[in-house]
Amino acid sequence: MRFRLLFSIAVIVCLAAPLAFAQTTGSISGTVRDPEGNAVPGVTVTVVGPQLPLGRTVTTPSNGSFQFLGLIPGEYRVRAELSGLGAFEQPVIVALQKDSQVRATLRATATAAVEVTAAVPLVDTKSTTVSNVTDRTAIEKLPLARTFAGTMELAPGVAD
Repeated sequence: MRFRLLFSIAVIVCLAAPLAFAQTTGSISGTVRDPEGNAVPGVTVTVVGPQLPLGRTVTTPSNGSFQFLGLIPGEYRVRAELSGLGAFEQPVIVALQKDSQVRATLRATATAAVEVTAAVPLVDTKSTTVSNVTDRTAIEKLPLARTFAGTMELAPGVAD
């Protein structure tokens, strides 16, 4: 009786051991490179998904590699970005006990916009004539000699 009990417990432990060590997660790993194929260090790589709403972020070392371990199986988005090289984004499916590989390539992008505007000049640059219009009431009310030369003194830029 005692032998049967010990034998039954041993069989149950042997059958349950693989289940205890079964993995329930997957992983994402990869490298970030420039268009020439060189590794890019200092890139911020973020993984976000429904199973990981706050996301996880790592920074690539000198070899440009990154790795996210212990991810629940499902669909995620991997985003890699570095100032001056733009951003890379790709959907990735994580499977049970599998490592999903991502090869990100960052391309140089312009991040500044230049806006050129032109304003209409307030001065007429095509006409070189100086003109002045003095109406009759101004001539009658001003204490000037009512001559042709007296009215010329009303024009801007004219001196005695």
